Amino acid sequence: MSTREEKPEGELWIGLAEVAQKSNLGILGASAGAYTNAIAQAVSKNNFRSKVKDAVAELGLQLRRLESAETLNARLSEYSLDTELTKVADEATKTGHVGFGTFHAFGGDERLDPPALGID
Repeated sequence: MSTREEKPEGELWIGLAEVAQKSNLGILGASAGAYTNAIAQAVSKNNFRSKVKDAVAELGLQLRRLESAETLNARLSEYSLDTELTKVADEATKTGHVGFGTFHAFGGDERLDPPALGID
């Protein structure tokens, strides 16, 4: 038995995930869905998509689309990462888990929004 931790295979990948939820009782509140950057260790684009799909399912969400998926090194050759995504990438490297940036929600159900306060 080895005492060293096994590192995930592959390299870091990044992509823009569009996620949806089935009810207004999920983690996105009254929103229909959200966009978020996903980062994970993977051996291929298909492997990355599969890991992101499983990770969002654990949050009670469905992966609708994964756009602009590429290795993090390819992304960094043209763009820089903000502080938040740099931390997400570091954590994904350490843990082997899929990391997510901020979830930017869309498509709220107006019937569930709080009523206006009527303050003039």
